[in-house]
Amino acid sequence: MKSNFDEIGKYTTKIILFFVVALVTFAVAMRELSFGWSDFSAHMTYAVNFRREFLKLFNSVSDFPHQILYPLWHIPVNIAYKLSRLIFGEMLGPEYSAAIVTALVNGLVFLVTEKILATYQCRGSEFIAFGLSFVMPYVIPRWHDKIFYFGQSSPVIWHNPTNMIVKIFALIGFFLVIRILRIMDEKKTPSRRDYLLLTAVVFLSVIAKPSFFQGFVPALGIYIIIHLIRTKFTAFRNYCLLCACFVPAFFIILFQYFLSFYLGENGEGIGIGWLNVANKFYPNPWVHLLLALFFPVCYMVFNPVKVLRSLEIRLSVLYLICAWLEFALFYEKGIRMYDGNFEWALCLAFAVLWLSVSISFFRDWQNMDLSKTVVRVKNSFLFVFWLLHIVFGTIFLYNLFTAPKLYF
Repeated sequence: MKSNFDEIGKYTTKIILFFVVALVTFAVAMRELSFGWSDFSAHMTYAVNFRREFLKLFNSVSDFPHQILYPLWHIPVNIAYKLSRLIFGEMLGPEYSAAIVTALVNGLVFLVTEKILATYQCRGSEFIAFGLSFVMPYVIPRWHDKIFYFGQSSPVIWHNPTNMIVKIFALIGFFLVIRILRIMDEKKTPSRRDYLLLTAVVFLSVIAKPSFFQGFVPALGIYIIIHLIRTKFTAFRNYCLLCACFVPAFFIILFQYFLSFYLGENGEGIGIGWLNVANKFYPNPWVHLLLALFFPVCYMVFNPVKVLRSLEIRLSVLYLICAWLEFALFYEKGIRMYDGNFEWALCLAFAVLWLSVSISFFRDWQNMDLSKTVVRVKNSFLFVFWLLHIVFGTIFLYNLFTAPKLYF
């Protein structure tokens, strides 16, 4: 009987926290839409006029907006706005539809995060997932940070709805790959269901935003090559099937790539230059990287053996390195150069690494030997570092609602 009450309490808590995340997201979206110009307002405009904007592909490719190439957020907003007009007339503007859809999307990110944590048997998974919904980089005002937050390089992004929706598929896709790789490591064959599910998730991810595919595929490719060599190509067929899961999405990526960077609106190609965009955003990109990953880095420094044994952390670190190198090396030529669109892949890599390390840390926490003072002190400090990221995330939200402009 007690276990049933525990399950009911956990489920109730999860629902309450879901609504808290959704309400905060709704308020943030409405606030950012009130500034007049923002990523939200641009995407909302394309969503409301989706049919007209999409038809530009057939009428004038040079005027085609690249945002329509990944419409998984825009289509629900368009449908919600049409239903809103049908029910309420002109009483509610399109910003309500955009904010409601985004609130539900970010609530789903919370639920997916909680489900992954629960799968790894992390006690209090709903509260850990709630905390991970707000973690953001440490801030050092007047020295490193001229402005509190420019809007990117964070495991949690508040100003871009397409990054929020692709995060769902990035988390699911990454841990599906982990599941398949672990089955292979046990000399077993993954099921057809696993492969089909991964294919669908990766395909939907590029319809949401190409950033997950862009950063994760190079990392997975390096991982597969290393393991094929280590195992003398004994699991070659299974790795080929794993790679095949990404082929349908690859064709969509090619279509998006050429339209966005060469044929679409303001598309002038891709340039190569070391930290050209990062140096525009941050006084020191290396310091910012540390501030965004202070807790994960500290955990890995204090637990090197566990890190090396953790498939999740090893692959997420490789993912982070590949995504960061893409951001450091590539930029869009032309007027979109400083939009930082290559940084979205890095933000998703941050989120995946944060979740991977948090799983390992909170499993350590619940299995901690309380008789060992060094272990207690170490984990206590790490927990404080984890909480401080939430504190800075909360400060950011406070500043967002009190700032006179978006990028303050």
